[in-house]
Amino acid sequence: MASSIRLALYCQPGPAVDVLLDRLADVSEVTALFPFAQDWEGESLLWRGRPVALGNPAKPVAEDVDAVIFLDDPQLANDCLDDYLDADVMVFDGTCVLDERGEGQWYWGGEKLPSAERRISLADAAVSHSLTFLESLPEPVNQLAISVCLPVSQRGKTGIDSLAAESARLLNGQAIEQFGLGSQIAFNVLPDVGYQLAAQYEHQLRVILGGEVSVQCHCFTVPVFYGHTISLIAETAEPMGYSEVLDSLGRCLRLNLDATAVAASLGDDSGIEIASVTLDKQSDKRLRATLIGDNLRDGVVSNLVSALEILIKSDT
Repeated sequence: MASSIRLALYCQPGPAVDVLLDRLADVSEVTALFPFAQDWEGESLLWRGRPVALGNPAKPVAEDVDAVIFLDDPQLANDCLDDYLDADVMVFDGTCVLDERGEGQWYWGGEKLPSAERRISLADAAVSHSLTFLESLPEPVNQLAISVCLPVSQRGKTGIDSLAAESARLLNGQAIEQFGLGSQIAFNVLPDVGYQLAAQYEHQLRVILGGEVSVQCHCFTVPVFYGHTISLIAETAEPMGYSEVLDSLGRCLRLNLDATAVAASLGDDSGIEIASVTLDKQSDKRLRATLIGDNLRDGVVSNLVSALEILIKSDT
């Protein structure tokens, strides 16, 4: 990529965007940012200590930028993507729209990437953390079942505001007047209605692991602000020894074995915490594990910045 990069950003203002702008501020090659958000025209985002106005998505700037980011608004991506594809702009997509169109390659972290591909789909945090764990096992997986407890920040600013407001009202003996997430989230657990997220995770994992791997997923939204918990059962074709598993996982710098890890204990520089890992008592080809990870700072945002930095270094 060019040494001076002009970026367009399509997003929903909220915690994920704030984290992304903090990370992009440290990428010196990014010299200009053009953010867009539906129904936010006239508002601004803070980038490198100064406000940057949010533009009207109906007015694309494909001819004026080197790359575009579609962070978290699938409708905006659907509406605006073609302008940037036609202009052959580098595309980073965190909405799955590229993949739904059968285009691009998946990136979930790690030093890979350089190729002629200019359309990159960015894996979700839960998918990235699961893949990091699975790729660090001594044997390849042929069956996978995962259950993901997602924090409200996965639903953006609306999720965070809803949990805060509902909790405050209930703790003060007041009735909840409005459910921002459609149902009460305070002191409650919400199912993945229609299995929309589960289907998305299953698809991403199946594509990246290989179509021959059987994947099943369940998702729930829990009354936690930040940090997800992943429970998984993985089966391999060949047996594994417990010490072999621990040695193999210990060689991955992103993984940290910590039996005390919970979402509330995640720090600013946390990697992927392995709260538990055991071999099944009935089969040494079946492993159970619980992973704790940061859904905002170590997910789509970190994958995006990592991919961008790799492409800059490789001058792709």
